[in-house]
Amino acid sequence: MNDGKETGDIQIVTGGSTVYDNFVTGTLIIEDGGRAYRSDVAGGGKLIVESGGVAAGFTVADSDSVSYDFHAEVDGRGENNVHIVSAPESAFNYEITVRQDVLDGCIAFQCKVADGAVQEIADGGEASYTLVREGGLQLVRGGARANVTTVEGQLELESGAVSNYAVVERAGEMVARSGSIVNNVTVNAGGLLKLEDGAVLGGITWAGGRIEAAADVNAHTLVLGLVTSGEENDTISPDDIPLPLLNDLTFFRNTDLRVAVAFDEDAEDRQPEGEYKLAGNAAGFTGSITVTSGNYPDVFTTLSVGDSYSNTGLTLTLSVNAADELILTVGSCTEDTAPPDPVRAVSSMVYDSSSVMIRWEDGTDDIGVTRYELRYVREGASKEKTVKSAEPHCLLDNLAPGSYSYQVRAIDATGKTGEWSEERKFLVAPDSDDDAPEGPVLSTTLWGHDYLPELYTSPQPAKPNDVGGCYFADAEKLNELQDQLYCWAGTTANLLTWGGWAANSPLAFADEDETLEYFIDYWKNEGGQDRDAFSWFVNGTGDSGDIIVPAEGGNLFPTLDAGEYQFTVTADEAEGDFAVLLLSSFNAGYGVGLSIYSDAGMAHAITGWGYEVVGNDIYLYYSDSDSDYWDGSFDRREAPNRLSKTKFTFNRKDGRFYLEDYQVSDAYLGEFTAIRQFDKIFLGENETFDDARQLEFSDGQTVRAGNIDGREDDDYYVFSTQFTGEIDIRVAMNCPAEFLSGITVSLFDAAKNLIWQAAEAALEQVYSFIAAANLNYYLKVEGDAFTADNTALPLELNTYRVEVTENAEGELHRQAGTSDADDTWQQVAGSASFSTEIPGGRPEVPAGNLFSIPLSSAGGEETIETSNWVGKADRIDLRELRLEQAGSYDFAVSGVSEKLKLTVYRLKNGKLKKVKSVSVTAKTKEEKRGLFGLNLEAGECYVAVESSSRNGTFYDVSFEGEVFVNAERGDDTWALAAGDPDYTVSTVKYDSAFMILNPYSLFNTNWVGFGDTADYRALELLDSGSYNFAVSQLAGKATGKFTLWKLRDDGKLKKMFTVNAGSKKPAVKSNVLLESGSYVIAFESKNWKSGHNTDYTVMLDGTAFGQANRREDNDWQHATAVTEGEAVREEWVGFSDLKDYFRFEVAADSECSLLLSGATGKDAKITLYRRKTDKNGNEKNPVRIASQRTADGLAGIDEFLSAGIYYFSVEAQGGAKKSGTNYDIDLTLNRREQTGMLA
Repeated sequence: MNDGKETGDIQIVTGGSTVYDNFVTGTLIIEDGGRAYRSDVAGGGKLIVESGGVAAGFTVADSDSVSYDFHAEVDGRGENNVHIVSAPESAFNYEITVRQDVLDGCIAFQCKVADGAVQEIADGGEASYTLVREGGLQLVRGGARANVTTVEGQLELESGAVSNYAVVERAGEMVARSGSIVNNVTVNAGGLLKLEDGAVLGGITWAGGRIEAAADVNAHTLVLGLVTSGEENDTISPDDIPLPLLNDLTFFRNTDLRVAVAFDEDAEDRQPEGEYKLAGNAAGFTGSITVTSGNYPDVFTTLSVGDSYSNTGLTLTLSVNAADELILTVGSCTEDTAPPDPVRAVSSMVYDSSSVMIRWEDGTDDIGVTRYELRYVREGASKEKTVKSAEPHCLLDNLAPGSYSYQVRAIDATGKTGEWSEERKFLVAPDSDDDAPEGPVLSTTLWGHDYLPELYTSPQPAKPNDVGGCYFADAEKLNELQDQLYCWAGTTANLLTWGGWAANSPLAFADEDETLEYFIDYWKNEGGQDRDAFSWFVNGTGDSGDIIVPAEGGNLFPTLDAGEYQFTVTADEAEGDFAVLLLSSFNAGYGVGLSIYSDAGMAHAITGWGYEVVGNDIYLYYSDSDSDYWDGSFDRREAPNRLSKTKFTFNRKDGRFYLEDYQVSDAYLGEFTAIRQFDKIFLGENETFDDARQLEFSDGQTVRAGNIDGREDDDYYVFSTQFTGEIDIRVAMNCPAEFLSGITVSLFDAAKNLIWQAAEAALEQVYSFIAAANLNYYLKVEGDAFTADNTALPLELNTYRVEVTENAEGELHRQAGTSDADDTWQQVAGSASFSTEIPGGRPEVPAGNLFSIPLSSAGGEETIETSNWVGKADRIDLRELRLEQAGSYDFAVSGVSEKLKLTVYRLKNGKLKKVKSVSVTAKTKEEKRGLFGLNLEAGECYVAVESSSRNGTFYDVSFEGEVFVNAERGDDTWALAAGDPDYTVSTVKYDSAFMILNPYSLFNTNWVGFGDTADYRALELLDSGSYNFAVSQLAGKATGKFTLWKLRDDGKLKKMFTVNAGSKKPAVKSNVLLESGSYVIAFESKNWKSGHNTDYTVMLDGTAFGQANRREDNDWQHATAVTEGEAVREEWVGFSDLKDYFRFEVAADSECSLLLSGATGKDAKITLYRRKTDKNGNEKNPVRIASQRTADGLAGIDEFLSAGIYYFSVEAQGGAKKSGTNYDIDLTLNRREQTGMLA
């Protein structure tokens, strides 16, 4: 035992020994079995606890002066009261002189591996922040992890091992076996990374030293760093690269290959001139390499072999030398030979009603950019304006509402101007009509706390700027070394939790502390930025370019672009309007991370929760992961959460915004990052009732803001009241711009039945109804976010507010609905107040409230249309509908709390005849809350609402429908249509034998259904022919029939045919042989009673027999006379004209030749007849002599005929009887020569 002794140099506490209250200025070593209590280790002293040793109750001036191995018992305090505590499976800051085995489940933190020593990490083990000194070895077995190893000696990864953020220093060597993973490695000048075939390079590899690959490398991004990685970005000279950085360029074909070069206006800080060996085996290289700065995302240009590029006094040339090495030659550029390059990454931000910030990347030029020029013009203005800026940003304020176009260009020292950037736009919206908010504007109050269930009071111990009684998130760092630098992660975890990103991620984080631990699991314990943390969480990538994010983890929303949901603004960019932009971000519903600094070196992240304006002063509300380092336990969830308030002031002398009441003096806000709240619409999903946001009442009112986040976005809200009474609802867009499409609002009861729905989208929706106590009601807000291509929009443009107020004037409302002036149909008939006329010329009847009543506020300043009331004091209300045309109508009842009956009547012969009725209660399902699809004929109808309940009920009856504008009644019967030229269709007369008929629409596009069940037409066929009738274009399940009648000479109709048609099966009646003449056609609906009204079309086409109407020669009595030698040409026989007769005379005995030609096939027959008379000389039916049917269109008769009268006929045969055939006739008479004796 050794009490109270001061120890210098080295003191060893061996097994079984115990020391107390030592003051240590040298080194105190506690071996296995040794114990030391209440030691005080001064600056420069060391405390080393070996495995099995115990050190408790100690204090040290510097935490790094404590080290312990596995299974040591350590519990003490370091600087700032930081808690230094061990666990059996942990080792800290331990100097490994021989060997350390990091077994499964064990973690070694900040250990050092000495020359000749080995740290071996087994499967399941992990080592972080290890320093491997020259001659030392860190061996990582399969399944083990090594994080942030600094390699001055050797690091070896076996298959299955993972290394994150290793740094290989000069003379250090890292070997990655096949199957190992190397993430975000940095190889500094003089260092070596060896990759076996199958090793993987993940994340971003920074190579200022050499990489030797054995085969093709699976790598993402590889930066050949001619500057050192990190904040300093010191340059590397050609002498630092004796061998090419990559041994074989062909092994890196599929890699994003970059080279980082130091461009600087100060010549001393530029890249040294000379030839830099980038890669070996580069013969035939046809690809390109990207030129960046030390901040690797800043892309300046891409170079292929033979290309050159000049920027800020340097000229770069890419070539391949005789040794097939890829060379980057860096030379000086002293002459200004070219204008600046076009300005890149131009963007704008509209952050209040009249201010816009425009920014862009630093310009590039062969000598250097000195200033910029911005030009902009408002749409419709005649003159553009220009602004000069020395910095890559510009602030425009006091702008009039409108759409603006703008461009930026760079100017160099000699005045040369670059090209104007691509034209972009921004939109300035009109001022909101709402008054500025009074009192605190807290994100969790105005925008809700749906993912933050706990209401916090002020923690203990109390601090002067504490704020209690609020909802907020406060992810807490533990007061341990491993948590020291995660303030940015705590801020991001708070914003991700409040905004819903954490809960809606695939990992469904429960709270902000669990989210913070997710960052701790993957990120280095060093400074960072919340913008990078959010980008990694969403996409697995960084945003600022100042740090390299982990290659593992993150990417939880791979389909989204994190850049679309966050932005970062620096105080330098926003100038004096920095505070306005910050408050606008709160107003627009963004979660805000605040980056604060001090001249004493503080760089810290805290979470902003809102603001308050008191007179001319601004106060910010914030939570801080450093506000109460928790050491009460090892569970950060047990740490007290603290919300604080600080005055936020602008110092005009130094241009800074100070947090006057923050715990560190002279703390000022340097920048902030704003992150949008999550919405399912980002993923293409819609919300449901299960996603409803809670509306909470305070003093009889709830106000909550929302955002329309996309096309057809819908937001659900739920609320309940503690009393039965009237509720006023107002939902309005925050921006009154007329170009916004507005929002629609729906109200549902606890059973999700629709109570009310806005008729159309508008910038403001208001509604009042009677709510029952302690029942849930749901609001659904729907709309389309306003977007414009290539245009920046005001932050608050698509936001809205929901206001729900308990109305103490509900009794006035009930009284206003009680009236006896509308209790009978005679009272409301023709009344301007109670009658509605529905014109017949418009197809749609827009939704409206049939029974709404005007209600004035208590002071009479405003009148609104609100719900009516029926009950014991007013049992019935009626309204008249005057319908010019038949139609189908919906009567939807909503807002009821008691049973009522809705009835529709038709006035007939001075009496009301009921059409239909329905009873509705508060529990009736939505689809049964009214009369839907009710067909009503033209005329006077009456709608009645009745209730005999003791309490009565407020109610609304929404009325909308479809007018059957095509319901033409003038052609419903043949008697109506007959003789009317508007209902007559006539074909064209043709002279040719066969003519293809141009299609006729017999009814045009017409309609049948309720109120117009049939349409009739007269059809005049001027030619006989073969006709086709086609019925089509019927809608839905509609069916109908088409009928054709022949109109007889006595006026009666002879039915020819009927065809039935439906929407799925159009009807066709083909090849109908019809004689010329008058017909009647009709199309009739078959199922109009079932509500199946329909459009339809009936088409007529076919073949007209133009010569079929010459019926005067159809018998021998009317035969056409022909003479010898006279040809009969272009005659026709067929349907409706089956036979033609001809008559000729033979003067003397002759040989007669009849030749029929020009017919079709066998379709005609010619017959020769001799005249016959009786004894009285009366002519009788002729006597047949001969006949012949055509063959191949020809037929002939040759006969000897004595003098006399003869006939011949041509008759259609076969298929020609149903169609026809042309023909020609040649008649020849040859007299016989006389022979015999001469006298």
